[in-house]
Amino acid sequence: MFVVFAAPMLSENAVRMVEAAATLYGVRLGVITHDPADALRHLEGSVAHWRVPDILNVDQLVAVLQRRCCVRRSRFVPSKVVEVWRNGEGR
Repeated sequence: MFVVFAAPMLSENAVRMVEAAATLYGVRLGVITHDPADALRHLEGSVAHWRVPDILNVDQLVAVLQRRCCVRRSRFVPSKVVEVWRNGEGR
């Protein structure tokens, strides 16, 4: 299963959550954030990292997923997730 963790910054708590998710069986983890990947160096090879200028911009998040994560080849449909988020149903 491909899981994406999006956070504005890689705080100590965010890094702990990423570390925990990275240990789950069958999970491939991608992290999208404003911060560089320095805080995730110890997870290199098990966690993918993408940096965006505006984490609150849904179009940037979807673009990263479509370009970088091979979403087109999976059953994950980012437009559905984005639509739920925009309508406030995901909160």
